[in-house]
Amino acid sequence: MKNQYYNKEVDRLFWEFNQIKPQDEYWDAHWHSTSQDVPDFLEANRPTMLIKQINKFIKKGILPSGAKILEAGCGLGQKVYHLEKEGFDIEGIDFTRETVDKIRRYVNVFFGDLNAIPRDDAIYDCCLSYGVVEHSLEGPERILNEMHRVTKNGGILFCSVPHINFVRKIKILINAYHSKDINTEYFYQYAFNRKNFLEILNKCGYDFISSYNYAALKGLKDEVNVLNNIIGSLNKIKPPFNIIIKLLNYGLGFFSGHMKMYILKVEK
Repeated sequence: MKNQYYNKEVDRLFWEFNQIKPQDEYWDAHWHSTSQDVPDFLEANRPTMLIKQINKFIKKGILPSGAKILEAGCGLGQKVYHLEKEGFDIEGIDFTRETVDKIRRYVNVFFGDLNAIPRDDAIYDCCLSYGVVEHSLEGPERILNEMHRVTKNGGILFCSVPHINFVRKIKILINAYHSKDINTEYFYQYAFNRKNFLEILNKCGYDFISSYNYAALKGLKDEVNVLNNIIGSLNKIKPPFNIIIKLLNYGLGFFSGHMKMYILKVEK
């Protein structure tokens, strides 16, 4: 269980656990709770849009064919698994030791600290970071700097974080969130507004290419309690009728997208 607050001083939403819980223990338990076996989970979660985006950069000559890629904070490794099948030279790093031990026979992953990635400078063409840097209490800068260090000049970063979308902006304006200082022992994650996060990215040496919102139904479910049951029912729809969910997530992206993906170029 997590509680949500707004900190006006830094203009960020943040979430706290309702009990002291180390991040690595939480994520190990989270990944172990999946109802599917690891091979089934990997096969079922192909990152189709990401593969198309990377191939688009290859066609434009921005990334080389068979690009060397790092996923920083790979979780159960589904992106690593599918990108390797597509012919990319990819590996994942995660700080949850039990999860890494669980998946390493299926995917190319290693255990490590994202604040000090155990790799040489400028060895990757591309880095991926999906919902990771927001979990750092001190802020995202240190992990962003590490990904910048290990990525080649002119390389690409895909980085997504929770987003202060339209619904959340309205709730901030009407004081719908409790305001408090961050309790360091209970901290879970931040949500950023676009302007502030772009400023952070720029200071860390990244040039903006594009961005988009996603996970709109989760954004609605988290912020509008009366919709919880309706959205819960929608999420149970099975293929091929789950196209409804995809259309809603796309159409409501600006309004309630829980996450914002930033696509960036590394400048050194």
